[in-house]
Amino acid sequence: MTTQQLIEQIRLKKSFLCIGLDVDLDKIPTQSIGAFEQALLQKLKAKGSSILDSIRKDKSISDMTDKALRETLDQLVKSYA
Repeated sequence: MTTQQLIEQIRLKKSFLCIGLDVDLDKIPTQSIGAFEQALLQKLKAKGSSILDSIRKDKSISDMTDKALRETLDQLVKSYA
């Protein structure tokens, strides 16, 4: 994804939630990173709407939200490893 595409996606989604900084992306094959991103967004929308709602409302990530987000990421990373 180019910088311009990233900016367009941020504007489209009205969110710039950056996830992946703590995830060990070395466990995910390079060709699967795009699919991982899409799966994460789907998972957050389906099961993790409370995570996204909390971040939108608080404009930060509380300890409880961080824990839920990490658990979601850990589960997803394992499915791509």
